[in-house]
Amino acid sequence: MQNGIIYCVKIYYNVRDISTMGVDALAASFVNDNIDTIKKSAIPLTYLNTQIKLPNGVFTNDTMNWHLMTGTFVATGIEKHLIIGNFKSDSNTNTVVVNAANLPNIAEDIYIDHVSCIPLDLPAFAGEDKHIIPGETLYIGRQRDLGIDEDCMWYKLPVTITPTTPAIDTAAGIFVNPVVTTTYVVKQDICGVIKYDTVVVFKDGVGFEKLEMLNEGLRIYPQPASEQITLSVENDKLYEGIKHLELYNNLGQLIREEEISFKDKKFNLSVSELTVGVYTIKLQSGSTGVICRRIVIRR
Repeated sequence: MQNGIIYCVKIYYNVRDISTMGVDALAASFVNDNIDTIKKSAIPLTYLNTQIKLPNGVFTNDTMNWHLMTGTFVATGIEKHLIIGNFKSDSNTNTVVVNAANLPNIAEDIYIDHVSCIPLDLPAFAGEDKHIIPGETLYIGRQRDLGIDEDCMWYKLPVTITPTTPAIDTAAGIFVNPVVTTTYVVKQDICGVIKYDTVVVFKDGVGFEKLEMLNEGLRIYPQPASEQITLSVENDKLYEGIKHLELYNNLGQLIREEEISFKDKKFNLSVSELTVGVYTIKLQSGSTGVICRRIVIRR
């Protein structure tokens, strides 16, 4: 781990049926190589600091379901191992009965699964814009991993993303097979820090070469912008069929529509009222397909 980096830690746990007691002391400690966990696994480690722990009064007493223990901490750079358990002394540990049928034995046995540790500032990643021939399937996003999959939800534009909006998939990366040019949005939620990224999958159905020519012949500057951006084209004749512009925010919400014309090979778009962030410009024509570009607003 890197010194000064904030990490999000998630640990799933389930209490085994043989347990007789539940405790309110489940926690986790990141340590260096100085702890002999074999020799000290059965003695109290009250002198260790715990970076992640369940809230006070939350007992590990459910033998039916999996539960999540999560939290964040700032790394010091010495962390090598993760110890999970009860770091309190017996006198400071509160208990509740879990399975009275197994008394008088006093013990709790817990399954641990799906442990992840992810930098809180990890950027959302939908991948580079791609082209597809209808009927084919391609992969977008980052490589799938249990630690990040549950934090990523995918949507298709146009859509308004709210906490109740159903996602098309939940994973770090997904397979798609659109039959028209489509913009996908990934929403990444790591310990409450939400970030978005978009990727455009262009349909090769109106002429791959022409669409490539249009896409490569369009310049948008400055990047990042503050007051105004300019859309500049090399050959305005190629863009005669494009008369409409749509602007989306990073939630996938349509926030502006404008009629455009590349007079003198340029079109100026005011962005002075936009808040800082990432936006998507969408240009569409029935004869040329769809061109989507991201812009960044910064002040």
